[in-house]
Amino acid sequence: MSPLKITASAQLLPDAHQYLVIYFPKKLIEDHGLKPMDRIKVIFTEKRYIHCALKKDKKGQYCIYLGKFFREKAKIFEGQEVTLILEKDISDLGMEMPIELDEVLSIDEEAQKVWNQITPGRKRSAVYYISKAKQEETRIKRALLIAENLKMGFINLNEITRKH
Repeated sequence: MSPLKITASAQLLPDAHQYLVIYFPKKLIEDHGLKPMDRIKVIFTEKRYIHCALKKDKKGQYCIYLGKFFREKAKIFEGQEVTLILEKDISDLGMEMPIELDEVLSIDEEAQKVWNQITPGRKRSAVYYISKAKQEETRIKRALLIAENLKMGFINLNEITRKH
């Protein structure tokens, strides 16, 4: 898929005011071979982008949802008109692996073995949990905690993100 450039407005999601939603023209999305739940990379500027899933709402409109974390990362506000580029996400997880987790797994073979066996969705949840931390020290602590919990056999998000 070639990158798709779209200008759209960020709107408050009617039923969940903590989210912004950006809608895309159905024909344009389908003509580019995208479908609901495809993992995409949404580029807001050359340095600000997010990885997410393309959604289809109850009315059949294609969209992405931006929670607080993604809104802040992309610097998007309600009512703002944004020009973005959509690309099909071809990364392994549909998002970037935090350097801290990559390093921990590269030196801990046992944790890496378990990591390789869990589902992509569980991996994304763990990656998101680590990526939410703003400080490097916190990301390192979270990566170490996840590695230890993986080695103890915990694979669900609520299990791998807490101290046992």
